[in-house]
Amino acid sequence: NTETRPRHVWGSLVTPEHETRKQLCRFTALDGVGRVFDGHGRFTPGKGRIHCRLVAEERTARIAYIGSKL
Repeated sequence: NTETRPRHVWGSLVTPEHETRKQLCRFTALDGVGRVFDGHGRFTPGKGRIHCRLVAEERTARIAYIGSKL
């Protein structure tokens, strides 16, 4: 909840995916449910990406994709 807590500060550029591209970031999570992993970091220079989502209740991050830009 970014209203009660500030956003996480990453060591590199990590941003949410743009609204028009979020459905490209839907992956099946470990529990079998399709979820949007719209947090993405960039491997620069180049087009590499890592897509993840924060799992607040476990205080972890889940990674769904590492590769070229979707």
